[in-house]
Amino acid sequence: MIKRLSVCLAIVFVCSATIPALAQNAALVGTVRDAQQALIPDVMVTLQNLDTGVELTTMTNELGNYEFPTVRPGSYSVRVELSGFRRFVQNVALAVSQRSRVDATLQVGDVSAEVTVQETTTVVQTESSALGDVVQSRDLVNIPLNGRFFLDLALMTAGTVVPSTNTRTFLATPSGIGISGINASGTREDSTNYLFDGINLSDMVQNQITFQPNIESIQEFKVQTNAFSAEYGRNAGIIVNGISKQGTNSFHGSAFEYLRNEKLDAKNFFDRPDLPIPAFKRNVFGYSIGGPIGKGKTFFFHSYEGRQGREVTTLNTQVPTAAERAAVTNPVIQKLLALVPAANLGNRFAGTAPRKRGLNQFTGRVDHNFSSRDIFFGNFISNRDSRTEPTLQQQNLPLPGYGDYRPAERYLLSLGETHIFSPTLTNELRAGANRVHIQFVPDVLGKLNPLDFGLTTGSPVFPNVLVSGVMNFGGIEPFPQGRGDTAFQYNDTLSWIHGRHSVKFGGEFRRFRNNNFSTATGGRITFPSLAAFLSGNPSSAIQTQLPVTDSLRVSAFDTFVQDDFKVTNRLTWNLGLRWEYNGVPSEVHNRLANFDLTQNKLVSVGSGIERPYDRQWTNFGPRVGFSYDPTGKGKTAVRGGVGLYFDQPVTNMVSDLTVNPPFSFAVNFTSNVAVAAPFSQPGGGPALIAARAIDPHFKSARILSYNLNIQQEVAGMIVQVAYVGSEGHHLRLFGDYNQGINGVRPITGFSEIRMNASASNSNYNGVWLSVNRKLSRNLTFSSSYTFSKSIDNNSVGSQNPEAQDFRNLRAERALSDFDARQRFVLSGVYILPFKAQTAFSKRVFEGWSVSPIVNLQSGNPFSPIVPLLADGSGSLLAFDRPDLVPGQSIRLDNPTPDLFFNKSAFVRHPRGFGNVGRNIITGPGFSDVDFSLAKSTPLAEGINLQFRADVFNVFNHPNFAQPNRTITSGDFGRITATRSVRGDLGSSRQIQLGMKLTF
Repeated sequence: MIKRLSVCLAIVFVCSATIPALAQNAALVGTVRDAQQALIPDVMVTLQNLDTGVELTTMTNELGNYEFPTVRPGSYSVRVELSGFRRFVQNVALAVSQRSRVDATLQVGDVSAEVTVQETTTVVQTESSALGDVVQSRDLVNIPLNGRFFLDLALMTAGTVVPSTNTRTFLATPSGIGISGINASGTREDSTNYLFDGINLSDMVQNQITFQPNIESIQEFKVQTNAFSAEYGRNAGIIVNGISKQGTNSFHGSAFEYLRNEKLDAKNFFDRPDLPIPAFKRNVFGYSIGGPIGKGKTFFFHSYEGRQGREVTTLNTQVPTAAERAAVTNPVIQKLLALVPAANLGNRFAGTAPRKRGLNQFTGRVDHNFSSRDIFFGNFISNRDSRTEPTLQQQNLPLPGYGDYRPAERYLLSLGETHIFSPTLTNELRAGANRVHIQFVPDVLGKLNPLDFGLTTGSPVFPNVLVSGVMNFGGIEPFPQGRGDTAFQYNDTLSWIHGRHSVKFGGEFRRFRNNNFSTATGGRITFPSLAAFLSGNPSSAIQTQLPVTDSLRVSAFDTFVQDDFKVTNRLTWNLGLRWEYNGVPSEVHNRLANFDLTQNKLVSVGSGIERPYDRQWTNFGPRVGFSYDPTGKGKTAVRGGVGLYFDQPVTNMVSDLTVNPPFSFAVNFTSNVAVAAPFSQPGGGPALIAARAIDPHFKSARILSYNLNIQQEVAGMIVQVAYVGSEGHHLRLFGDYNQGINGVRPITGFSEIRMNASASNSNYNGVWLSVNRKLSRNLTFSSSYTFSKSIDNNSVGSQNPEAQDFRNLRAERALSDFDARQRFVLSGVYILPFKAQTAFSKRVFEGWSVSPIVNLQSGNPFSPIVPLLADGSGSLLAFDRPDLVPGQSIRLDNPTPDLFFNKSAFVRHPRGFGNVGRNIITGPGFSDVDFSLAKSTPLAEGINLQFRADVFNVFNHPNFAQPNRTITSGDFGRITATRSVRGDLGSSRQIQLGMKLTF
């Protein structure tokens, strides 16, 4: 049966030949009428690209309709010609993933005479029900961006949120690589799909963006947030869809450099007042050039961007006082204290740690027009970067000297060919590859010998020492490690226009190869409190006994059909169906072992079980939407849509299965752990296997998304009010399948069994209000206000990925970690209307522009936690929550960074799980205003020099991170850092100076 189904699907794929034409292109539709509004068939319509001169032609059908289903975004001229009528001409800007409409009314007269219609700069979406915003190249290069990463502007889209401090997004931001995940419309970071030139820019290990193309190489990108068509798949969340710049008929380019350093910055809120501002220097520099190779035929575009950064990160961490050090008698702890800096600010260490980062990115694109019916392009990006992370990131308890070095190589190849068979039939073929190779090397590797500190660990790799809620030092438990990923992608889309129907058939095949290695045998020693550390009493110790290597392979293929049905001139239905098959990863040498839930033991793939989890053949996602123009003037649209979307499961959960015996294994000691020999059985509790598992019936996450909205053009602006909702089911979560019951773990021989299950749910409801204006009278801006609520019982990728009580997920239902009740954003560019008479005054007073960004958001929720218990109760994976003290209020009337909430409201429970609900405290809000002032001066015809000053966090408002949430910590309830420690979003006021030459 499966073989027959596979053959049928292969036939469908070949014949229809998922990223379709519109995914990285635009579409233009319209209707041609005469002066009496009669429909005119067989009219020639020509679409000319104003930059390259390339022309496409089509004919109206029997209903007077025409369509260009696959058009590269850009500026065009629409020309409609018919003998006996005046020529109709109108310019139009076509945006990525957007269907635009230009209707033509022909007047009787000589065809040599023209009727020219002024280009409209506002577009009400009368053809599609999807929600989203387009960010064009003009905005990318003019709006102030701290670090010049294009995804920062994605956070200006309605429905997105600035995520909480502990997500991978905020760990990545100060690392010089930009944000790596976006929460929007109530979906998780790893549900976002990133596309560039129609090829996935996401990995499949964690489903995060592999790198960000430089903004000089991007023509525009679109963030699609809800109810997009069946053309899109792979992920159930939002879509970020970018396209690269291409060459034109004239040579054009740029050269630039941007500088930031500490001399232009304000102090961070937590910098010591008696010390100078820590060192910081960042240079971003590069160039771009594009033009014709053969005029009107072949074009090229090339860019380079380099960045070098050296900075010092501010640290403020609790450490033992001099008196506490002097009282230590345990010889191992005495030696370990040599690795902990002395307190210099009460019971805290306030200091710095150096961070370096570098990046070199080259891009190259070639476009060739074989004829008006055959168009080819190829784009290649090479991105090499390296960075140091100066401190351990676990629990955000950093001490200097215990970071790592991360060299990486990243590549993206995109190829595409469009063939026009006839005015009603167009095909687009795409192929590409996404490659990543990265290593993680701890600073202490080869520098610290465990034996020198009285530690007998059986490994030369120094262990990680974690004092829960206090400090973190030593090695990094999962490092050294590295991985090499290559994702291949092939897709094809056939567009067919028939009467009032615009139909697309498409298919896509993806193949992912993931090779991993880890020699991380150092392990981790955990102390539940500072007192336990000073007395040498660990609560647990865990160690992977053997190096781990694996080579995963997985395939996926999808197919879809989409029909945009123009029922009347005012009503369009968007109807689609998508089918997705996400294969189950396999390991080349079958080095995988899963936990068999029926036998309560580990079973190897290939001998005891066929694959880690069941294959799924029933992921059918219907999509239905409509757009109605009640006036017929294109100024108003009532729209709505609903769709079912699926996530392709990440592969890192399958990689975890290589850590299970007999290939490797992690042992966990949870009682009577001896600090001098934490990973050996004599003198300690029994050695238990820390197993990894996947539910054999694991399912792809699915999200039902829906919206109802109204768009209205008002005074050259597009005003939109939208209700947006989503429901998530079968979402991934982690839990301890072997969590204790009355102090006893039910499955003997194992400590925790870290189970990946598709058992989480979510719910989101929001009201979005947006007002946008494209460039008109020197002004363009985008603004939105979001009032929303996101609920789930797990927010993987955020604060605490594991459920406290794996058997009672109802107790986990609460606000999502990334929930933000209110959010307002505004960005724009205003060209100052100064006019001068003399050449000198023109140079001085003309060419000025200002660009603001306003970002206001309420806080994200979090949970108070207690360190893991070693008494056999509760979970060994998740931090348990405390008990709530009766009669105590959690909130304070006047919260401060020193005490953000009433810490007396919580007490550690004696055993098992506390009664405090998840995410019951809302953290600090976010407020940031950025501003840019730029002056462009013409040097010669077509050559301009721009100088600009960007000011980030103009009012130097401290945006605080979440407070310490561990009740055994001396910092419980205290805020010790800003959201970003230094140099990026949410730290302190910073100034960036830039100069750019354009021609």
